[in-house]
Amino acid sequence: MNEDEQAAVKRWLATFNAEHVLSMPVPRVRRVALNVALDKTGDKTQ
Repeated sequence: MNEDEQAAVKRWLATFNAEHVLSMPVPRVRRVALNVALDKTGDKTQ
């Protein structure tokens, strides 16, 4: 985000007294797997 956008986010967070969330550590994440299954609950063919 550019500086104006960053300032807008900080002002918005301030309205909730939540500026501290910007200094919270955010862990890196990665996708491990993706599982897909058919949902038979609404299947009209059975």
